[in-house]
Amino acid sequence: MSPQHPKSKKSDQFLGTLDLRIVGTQYCDVVVIPGENIHLEREHDNRYDSNAIRVDNADFQKAGYLPRSTSRWMAPLVDEGKIQFADAVATSVLPDRQQARMTVDVYITNKGKKILQPFAECKNEHEAFHETVLLAFQESSRWKNPQVIQNLTKMLRSILDRHALPETHLILRALRAKGQRARSERSGKVVESV
Repeated sequence: MSPQHPKSKKSDQFLGTLDLRIVGTQYCDVVVIPGENIHLEREHDNRYDSNAIRVDNADFQKAGYLPRSTSRWMAPLVDEGKIQFADAVATSVLPDRQQARMTVDVYITNKGKKILQPFAECKNEHEAFHETVLLAFQESSRWKNPQVIQNLTKMLRSILDRHALPETHLILRALRAKGQRARSERSGKVVESV
């Protein structure tokens, strides 16, 4: 059973925990603290970036933003109600306060369930590429070596362009997180067995 979060509905499907950067932290009056629960908020009226996704600290004070390279594909999915965020946690802050890192649980909503389904017929190269990435994501649970997932993700990212579907960016990011998680679990098992 997928984990549930109070914000997510029973019909929402847990996609994965993504590791994301927080940028612009040096321009904010507050700093996120590693381990702190944080919040993501779509900022439609941002005059510098129409796709802005703000990151707030636990007290709902602005602590930074997701990078434009991430919000460019993530904002349309949020705006269309296809994904939802839950359990965002700050994981680190660089000493120069230029950026920080966070993890966030992402759920596919009822409106977004087609993200995880193949197209009836691929009408263009973007849909075909999305389907290829989706197949890799689905098949990756069978692969024993986490390095295979990480290397495949790097290869796929190298051919991903800015015209790819937002859903493709999301699935590729979830595939990368899956590989990182598998590698961490595998290295933990190796340490335990020594």
